[in-house]
Amino acid sequence: MKTKIIKGVSDNIILIFILLIASVLRFWKFWDLDFMHDELSALSRLDYDSLSDFYLLGVEVDGHPAGIQSYLKLHKWIFGLNVFGIKLPFIICGILSVYQVYKVGSVWFSKSTGLFSAAFISVIQYSIFYDTIIRPYGPGLLVSLLLLRLWGAIFFFKKYAWKNFIFFGICLAGLGYIHYFALLFGVLVSLLGLVWVKKEFLFKYILAGILGFLIYSPHLGIFFSQVGYGGLIWLGEPDGIFIKNYFFYFFNYSVLFCSLIVVGLFYFLRKDIRSKLLAEAKKKFVLIVLFLSPFLIGFFYSVWVMPVLQFSVLLFSFPCVLILFFSFWKVESEKVSFLIVLSITTLGVYSLNSERNHFEVYFDQPVKSFIDLTLEESGSKLNVGYHEEVFLNQYESILGLSNIEYFSFDEDCLLVSEFQEKLQLGLYDKIIGTDLLPAQFGLAKCYYPNVKYLHQGVGYENSIFSKEESMDSIYFELGPWNNKPNFKFNKASSKEYLAASVWDPQKIMKSPYDIVEFYAELEVDTLLDNKVVLVVKSSKDNKVLKWSGRSSLKQAGKRMSKFYLVSPFNIPYKHNFVEADELKASIWNVNKTPVKIIQLGYRVRSGNPNRFAIYTPFR
Repeated sequence: MKTKIIKGVSDNIILIFILLIASVLRFWKFWDLDFMHDELSALSRLDYDSLSDFYLLGVEVDGHPAGIQSYLKLHKWIFGLNVFGIKLPFIICGILSVYQVYKVGSVWFSKSTGLFSAAFISVIQYSIFYDTIIRPYGPGLLVSLLLLRLWGAIFFFKKYAWKNFIFFGICLAGLGYIHYFALLFGVLVSLLGLVWVKKEFLFKYILAGILGFLIYSPHLGIFFSQVGYGGLIWLGEPDGIFIKNYFFYFFNYSVLFCSLIVVGLFYFLRKDIRSKLLAEAKKKFVLIVLFLSPFLIGFFYSVWVMPVLQFSVLLFSFPCVLILFFSFWKVESEKVSFLIVLSITTLGVYSLNSERNHFEVYFDQPVKSFIDLTLEESGSKLNVGYHEEVFLNQYESILGLSNIEYFSFDEDCLLVSEFQEKLQLGLYDKIIGTDLLPAQFGLAKCYYPNVKYLHQGVGYENSIFSKEESMDSIYFELGPWNNKPNFKFNKASSKEYLAASVWDPQKIMKSPYDIVEFYAELEVDTLLDNKVVLVVKSSKDNKVLKWSGRSSLKQAGKRMSKFYLVSPFNIPYKHNFVEADELKASIWNVNKTPVKIIQLGYRVRSGNPNRFAIYTPFR
């Protein structure tokens, strides 16, 4: 008896240790917590004069159920908008989810399964990231685990009390109000129950489903409206790279962390694999079905209908594969259990910091960093980029700032030609850009030669251009085109092809994510009758790989007779090598009207290798 008490206390101490680690990682630097784009989008859709407008314009357009958005509105009405205050309930949900993973694992299989599963989910970026943002994922994960616990209590441990069925129905409805993939998880759990439910308890089980439906029925109008959206047009179809990244995201993209877990699995399976696979086969089958089904449904729907599959929507079923994995790890000694938990948490925290740089990346969000940049810089500034203006306005209201003048290429329909017109007028001391595309970045450089500041964050890029100096340090290769010796500048020509030059990308680029900016300063009588294109062609073994061109009709204003064309070359971000062995730039005078070439040149700079690495490996 004494031994059991000591062992029980030891397990509780290990669990407290895990929950402490989970809490520290989720509350770390809470005073520096910031909002990401998705959160600002949600906050920008809270303030409407009527509830009907709120549900029509603030909920339905988002594609998520009304539950979390309604909570945010209520929170703002009662407490106002404080970054940490509004995130706090979501963080608490995340910590409680760690505990629920422990409960499911320990009750279904063993204490060691629960402890190892909880330790793992407490230290991976997959759960930490979604636990700390004000979106449906943290609450959805918690309610999904509660539903799974109730289902297991009914079907595996024969706890047929009415309260279990009632709470099951409530949790099922709650998932419908939180996220549609969470609801899918709940429906799958419910359908599995219909396979095994005993006749004498079928009535209770059906009543639980009816209760869930009745609680959810007020939301059906929004449900059918949002289902009509089909999916996310901007989201790409999942492929083999998606599957590989999803698997390694579990391990913070750490080979060492992944190796430890895989070696541990083989260690515990080393004897009598067949018997261990068949032990408690029913529970393991349930976990496999509940993990694979949402993934397969989302995958094939994304391929055949419209993309919906993201790491976020698979979070609700993720604990199933985690608990399944650690169900084979049977450990009787509490000392060994603690050593394994210590190893998992140590490697998890190390990889979270070293492989994912989580504590810098997460606290470095694009909108706030851009606002800080505009406030720090003095003088007249042209603030321009791709942020949606409503996000900036939302943050300005949170910080109590007056409106910052900002031009959005999306919101204000600022064309590249209009951007060059503003640059040419020279009315500003500085250009502050956010997420400028390579051609826009190159244009800003042409008129404001000094790149005073460049910060390449994960998922965004901020820059400051000024006229203070003529050179800067971000370009490591630059020079003129290698034209023929007798080529004459500043002389108008009506030829169709005015100039051309060839480069070896392997010699002028240092890495695959470098950006080559080819530029030309041209002069014409009038753009109304002229179309001039700066063409860049990449080739390998005399075979064209890619042809791109930047036209004067797009980059130059109609009133401009003198202007720049900038055409960049950079490889797709998924590739890790420069395939081309030749780059050729040329001036194509489409209408064969007089065009004067003033200067030609190229510049090479390092691009942002981690522009899209929020959920993918760092390059």
